Amino acid sequence: MLEGGLYLFGFVALFFLSLSIFAFIRPLTRPADKIQYQQESHFSYTASGTPVIYDTETVRSGEPIFLRLTCFLNIASTYNVQGNQLEGISGNYQLIARVMDEQSGWQRTIPMNEKTAFNGNSFATASNLDLCQIVALVNTLKQQTGLRTGNFTLEIIQQVNLTANALGNPIVDSFEPRLVFQFDEVHFSLATPKGQDDPLYLSKQSSAENRNLEPNTLSLLGWRPTIGTVREIALLGLVLSFSGLLLILSRLYLTTQQSPEALIRLRYGGLLVNVYQRDLEPSSMLIDVTTIDELAKLAERHNTVILHMTSNFLHCYLVQCNGLTYRYVFSAGRRGIAEIEAPPQEIISYTLDDNGNSIVQMEPMQPTEDDLFGYAINKSSISKTEGTDTVILREIRL
Repeated sequence: MLEGGLYLFGFVALFFLSLSIFAFIRPLTRPADKIQYQQESHFSYTASGTPVIYDTETVRSGEPIFLRLTCFLNIASTYNVQGNQLEGISGNYQLIARVMDEQSGWQRTIPMNEKTAFNGNSFATASNLDLCQIVALVNTLKQQTGLRTGNFTLEIIQQVNLTANALGNPIVDSFEPRLVFQFDEVHFSLATPKGQDDPLYLSKQSSAENRNLEPNTLSLLGWRPTIGTVREIALLGLVLSFSGLLLILSRLYLTTQQSPEALIRLRYGGLLVNVYQRDLEPSSMLIDVTTIDELAKLAERHNTVILHMTSNFLHCYLVQCNGLTYRYVFSAGRRGIAEIEAPPQEIISYTLDDNGNSIVQMEPMQPTEDDLFGYAINKSSISKTEGTDTVILREIRL
């Protein structure tokens, strides 16, 4: 449970540490989004007609106008601006007619009404235009200049100047929707300007800078907390996770101080296998190691496990491979104090053979009442020298 809690709180602490770094490298505020609004205008026109030529007695929007039937064109237009954040909307507007020859670049502007102020987000206007006067103007141009262009363009332009306020930010904008006709000496026909789908309707999506600041947010599965809130959550998570880690580490420290066996099990629990004495081989060569770390290295090198036996206050850890048994033993004592077993033999003398190898002579250790598990030790000793390192081997019998 302690090991699982250590991994759990470690993972949680790592998560909240990453979240803290992520939150603290981002500013608490950011520039507010741009103010979005839309302007739109709709044109319509009528003229006198005859049921012989048209479906009704009136020329409706979209139908051509023949000068032999009528010269007067009635034009109406509406304007509307939409924006939830807009306040104090006002401005002025004016209708003008512009006659132009696209080939030569000639143009003439004719005001259709005076500039008119408006308040609010919409207005409507209407005006009349004498088409025969437009044709007479073009004929005069041809006579005096010798221009031989057959087709001209008439644009009805609604010039709108807008002022408004949005969240303390002033907005100044303009909008010029137009109604376009192509004409000659006989008739006027409706044309569609480039980039406009409907010749009678035009809309313009606009935006204005917002100089205000707003809290920076983070999107998490549909939840949009502010960066300040994320920082608070991350710091609180760090405090709780580190508190849990400190609590578990202190508990582990106290446990390992009271029981060295618990420390060994914590460090090498994946390699340990608990066995009984009778499960061992009846005879093998025994090598004592000085620390449990050395025994663990041998187990990992030979890809085997560490056998663990207990008897009263004695703990014995063994690694068996290739007919050899490596052992580490310690005794907890009757009062729970660890007592490391001393080496069972001491070297008396050594000589060199004819080949220069070391021959170590050792006194056999006589069995005592404190010997582990009542081992009977034969009087034999073997030394094996590799370079300057000497490994002491003892033959034991169970």
